[in-house]
Amino acid sequence: MSLESFMQQALSQQPIKERLLIAFSGGLDSSVLLHLIVKANQQLASPKVIIALHINHQLSTFANDWEHHCKMVCEALNVDFITELVDINVSGKGFEAAARDARYKLFEAHINAGDILLMAHHANDQAETFLLRLMRGAGVLGLSAMRAERALGSGKLWRPLLDFNRVDLEAYAKANNLHWVEDDSNTSLDFDRNFLRHKVMPIFLARWPQAIKQLQATSARLDQAQNLLDDLAAIDFQDLDERPERYGQSLAYKKCAALSAERLTNVLRYWCDKKGFAVPSADQLSQIHAQFFSTGAQLSSAVVTWGNCECRQFNDRFYLMPSLKPFMPTSDYVIDSSDKNINLGWAGNLSINRSILKAKNLSIRWRQGGERCTPVDRAHSQTLKKLLQEYQLETWLRDRVPLIFCDDQLVAVGDLWLCKEIYNIINIENYQCESAVDKNQKDPTSKEVKINKTDSKIVAKDLFVWSFK
Repeated sequence: MSLESFMQQALSQQPIKERLLIAFSGGLDSSVLLHLIVKANQQLASPKVIIALHINHQLSTFANDWEHHCKMVCEALNVDFITELVDINVSGKGFEAAARDARYKLFEAHINAGDILLMAHHANDQAETFLLRLMRGAGVLGLSAMRAERALGSGKLWRPLLDFNRVDLEAYAKANNLHWVEDDSNTSLDFDRNFLRHKVMPIFLARWPQAIKQLQATSARLDQAQNLLDDLAAIDFQDLDERPERYGQSLAYKKCAALSAERLTNVLRYWCDKKGFAVPSADQLSQIHAQFFSTGAQLSSAVVTWGNCECRQFNDRFYLMPSLKPFMPTSDYVIDSSDKNINLGWAGNLSINRSILKAKNLSIRWRQGGERCTPVDRAHSQTLKKLLQEYQLETWLRDRVPLIFCDDQLVAVGDLWLCKEIYNIINIENYQCESAVDKNQKDPTSKEVKINKTDSKIVAKDLFVWSFK
């Protein structure tokens, strides 16, 4: 089947709800894809809006020329054109990986619900990616075939050219008199992919002409194996009692520890992917096993960080969460009388129920050490350190918990508990009214609910909600 016939058939079978976005660099591959999509879209009963999205990496002296070329191509094809400038932040990653991450962040920023973003990866790219990952020690997941379709942001990513090779695309471009740009960096052997493309693949193909096809088939079989591993992970995951936490989410630690090392590794990869976190590498997984699941592991201090997330353990729960940034409060926060939702940075957010609080001179402080208070349900004061242990607040959040003061009197600790002095600054009548309304809402047929002050058991969450969003 010709490229043109294939694209017409493939596009007609896509459940397109909104726009078609084309990742358009101006090179051969994306130029062919854009031309194919424009022609196929014209054959649809209801043609869709096509937008070419060009990422200017600002790395080549020709970058602005390429952008201008892309704009002219889109004008000729009557296609909307969007260009974005991007700065590459390597920060410990390889340059190619950092550039890829930067591109995908921009793609996600532009894709809306119902949109499809098309990319021009083809069979040669698939084979090169397989060999690159093989040389980096990838396992089944890393060596699996590049997915033709997957979710991306609010929409979907589609790679329709994976069954065609570069020779097919070159033939189409020449037959349709297409013009494209040649990225000068594509000839630099400093990049692994270029070395593979220019030095290794020609030798492979000279010896094994079907090498690209065979590597693609191997990737497809590994993809099937990965699907089976995902099915097994989903079965194991159901028994691990996942639950949301104040910050992140957790699994039952003892149930995780009961799994074999291989099945636990499989579940951890599955969990990270499910939550949108980077999948830990083999070295990072080894660290997780050593710090959390080995004999004599020091669980109270264990933490493994990768990408933008980390894992910890507390109170028989194994946590996965976004990486916690250092928190260094510099001064007290004075609560304005109009404040209802306060952003505390890396100490979370504090919401205040203003209908009950009547005090105005409130402030937020953080632990300095040695604080004491008397919770409303206690007869004697205790140290904050001991109370935080009793209330089972995760150790890594204890220096971030907001302490609410009225003047110099501690009246509440986050939404964990209230101190006895709280009764001096609340409007108990309003609280009783709200309580009565809540009870009547639960039972619309009930009569008026009478609450005496001595019966009112106000709790911290009636006044404050401390959360991380």
